[in-house]
Amino acid sequence: MNLRSPTTIKEVHKLTGKIASLSRFISRSADRSLPFFKVFRKSKNFAWIEECEKALQELKEYLTKPHLLANPKEEETLLLYFGISENAVSSVLVREEAGNQNLIYYVSKMLQGVESKYSEIEKLALALVVTARKLRPYFQSHKVVVLINHPLKHVMSRLEASGRLIKWVVELGQYDVDYQPRTAQKAQVLADFVTELSSDLKSPLAAEEQGSKWMLHVDGSSMPTMEERVPRTENDKADALSKFGAAMDGIRDRRITALVRERSALASRMEVQVVSEAESWKDEIIKYLENNILPTDPVAAKRVKFRATRFTMLSGQLYKRTLDGPLLKCLDEERALYVMREIHEESCGNHSGARSLAQKIIRQVYFLPTLVKDSNDLVKKCESYQKYASLIHQPAISMEPIKIACPFDQWGIDIVGPFPPAQAQKKFIIVAVEYFSKWVEAEAVAKISEREVINFIWKNIICRFGKPRILISDNRTQFQGRKITE
Repeated sequence: MNLRSPTTIKEVHKLTGKIASLSRFISRSADRSLPFFKVFRKSKNFAWIEECEKALQELKEYLTKPHLLANPKEEETLLLYFGISENAVSSVLVREEAGNQNLIYYVSKMLQGVESKYSEIEKLALALVVTARKLRPYFQSHKVVVLINHPLKHVMSRLEASGRLIKWVVELGQYDVDYQPRTAQKAQVLADFVTELSSDLKSPLAAEEQGSKWMLHVDGSSMPTMEERVPRTENDKADALSKFGAAMDGIRDRRITALVRERSALASRMEVQVVSEAESWKDEIIKYLENNILPTDPVAAKRVKFRATRFTMLSGQLYKRTLDGPLLKCLDEERALYVMREIHEESCGNHSGARSLAQKIIRQVYFLPTLVKDSNDLVKKCESYQKYASLIHQPAISMEPIKIACPFDQWGIDIVGPFPPAQAQKKFIIVAVEYFSKWVEAEAVAKISEREVINFIWKNIICRFGKPRILISDNRTQFQGRKITE
């Protein structure tokens, strides 16, 4: 390539712009461009150092042998690799066909500010979020499998995860993303991309630790000895005796006689009580979060994966995540009915309405998808609520239409506004509707006064349709003035 070395800051800007436009085709473009960005920090004293020249030559050599990118097929599963460094995070999206992996897109981002202080797991999560934002059409139309040897999925679903990670989890919940351990790369073109996520072995401290020797000092007791292992089934008596001795460790002043029977009193008969639990809306989500089990139906499986991002498991219980922070314990139908009855009609209940009942249950950190509907059904069946609820004072009579004798005999008039000022500062509208034919007369005015209303009635009603017998208004001062009533 005939690209010459920059001699000014402006030429460096042009160079980084060209690299940005070709970033899709360049593996880890942010890491390759790092020496150029360092030049910007000394914009007053421009210096094209040897490191920059070396990076430029390596980039030119890389571009002389570009990789061929492929197009994914419809509903094809895509693979995603990550590579992180001290200053940037990168990723590559590939497709697999006939045992070979073909490149689709390179994504790279320079770490800025506090991002450079993220832990390795947070950098991996950031790389996934940046890739999802950059390649949104690919993530929406394909299933993406993240190949990684770090417990990224486990860390992002933990209860004690930071607010930043929880925000990213919610953002990624709309996509079909799966996590699998990374195996050996099947394509030689990925060798320059996938990097080890361990400590940088090029640092002097790491090199010293790698090359140093460890010395172990032992005494004579470390001589080889023979060890005999006793099966657990043959060690019951010794185990029971040790537990019994530990239980009596604090008893010193009393004499206790221990009687040991050869056969347990419960060995003669055994009763097993089986408790069958009804199916609940939580079952599918719990199976997916604990054992990664999904329904066989692809549509139902996608729906479960989308919903599961809003939940988490803690001590065997399912909890609903919230934006405010506290977790809501998920209830099944039977348990939810018990909680609603306790809050609504027990010692602390006040037989409140459905909306108030639902809000009280949420404040007690409980969650049910049909909470509002179930609260409404419970309130309708509560006799005390129906008996002492607020009365409706409106008389229970049917509405009667207004009887109109002839056209243009009865009008309704009102003022609408204010609106944004128009021409001549007009921001109000006087509207009149004829009750028989529904004819509408309207006029924009700058101010609402009795004089404006009189002019409107005279010009738009009386002069065109005659004097009305009845004029209905909302009794505003503009309609109740002395001149109008006369």
